[in-house]
Amino acid sequence: MDLAALKGEPAASEGLAAGLTWQDTADAAGISRRTVATRMADGEYRRHVLHLRSELLARAAGVLASDAPAAAEMLRTLRDDEENDPTTRRLCAIAVLDHAAKLCGAVELAERLADLEAELEDVKRGLQAAAQRDSRGTAATRGLALVADGEEGEG
Repeated sequence: MDLAALKGEPAASEGLAAGLTWQDTADAAGISRRTVATRMADGEYRRHVLHLRSELLARAAGVLASDAPAAAEMLRTLRDDEENDPTTRRLCAIAVLDHAAKLCGAVELAERLADLEAELEDVKRGLQAAAQRDSRGTAATRGLALVADGEEGEG
C-alpha cells in the first residue's frame, strides 16, 4: 500500500494513531468515514497506524522518564515534610513504592524481551546457516529457513 498516494494522508493515519474517532479522523483528513473504515480493514494500514501510535507512546514515555527523578524527589520531599498531614505523607510513601515497583517490573520486562529478541536472532541465523549447509535442501530445512526469514511456507 502506497500511503503517500492515499488521499488524506498522513493526516488520517496520524489522527487514528492519536486516538481520534473514525469520524473525527475523516473530518480532519478531508475523507469520508467509510474511507477510514475501509483503510482500517486493511491489515497493512492498521499495522501502520499501530506503529505510529507506538512511536507516540514511546515519545511520551521518554518525556515522562526524563521527569521521573524530579517527580520522585517531590514525593520524597512531601513524604518527609513533617508539616504535611499524615495522610499526605502516607499517600506519598505509597506512591513512591507503587511507582518504584512498576518501574522495576517494566525495566525487567524490557531486559527480558531484549534477551529473547537476541536469542531469536541467533536461532534464525542458525537455521539459515543450516539451510545453506544442507546441499540436498531437504524440505524440512528449507521450511525452517523460511520460518527464520519470517516467510510462510505453502501448506
